[in-house]
Amino acid sequence: PNDGLSSPRSALAADHISWAFREALPSPALRYFIDRAQRDDLHWPITYMLRGIDHPDAVEFISHEFAANSRASEGTDRFWPFPSTVRSDWERKQTERGKAMSLASRQRLRELWASTENDKHLRHQAFLLWAATSARDDVALLRAVEDPGPLADDILRARLKRGDSTAIPPLLNKINADANEALRQPEML
Repeated sequence: PNDGLSSPRSALAADHISWAFREALPSPALRYFIDRAQRDDLHWPITYMLRGIDHPDAVEFISHEFAANSRASEGTDRFWPFPSTVRSDWERKQTERGKAMSLASRQRLRELWASTENDKHLRHQAFLLWAATSARDDVALLRAVEDPGPLADDILRARLKRGDSTAIPPLLNKINADANEALRQPEML
């Protein structure tokens, strides 16, 4: 590969195969690619290729990849824009083409973010990917989360984005609490 340009292998995965696979990817082939991504030589091209596949195994794989990067960069000033790009692609598919993530894929993501047995990184990344598209019962589901823990702010944001006016008082409480905390700690100003 040339410096600064993607390799032919990466370009093939990014520009050609991923487009075709988003239209139809047999489950055995998906499973093969996920297993094959465990080896370093094709890890990134396969991850990139699977970024928009609407299948429970694919979105779980992507969530784990995002979480691994989040864990590795915790406490550093590193920023990886790929997760936000993937989420924007999902959101755009729904708003511009009316094609939301399937209920099966969203259910798998929900299982990941709802499980307190998963670490905060996996829960957070699975939630953000789940929240990139929406369904009719999202607001009721989000209101029913009893102990949001590390997802509290994300859940509040998702409720507001979905037009849940009952999320406004908790938002105002959060703003006031943050303002009061800042006043108690002048170095934060």
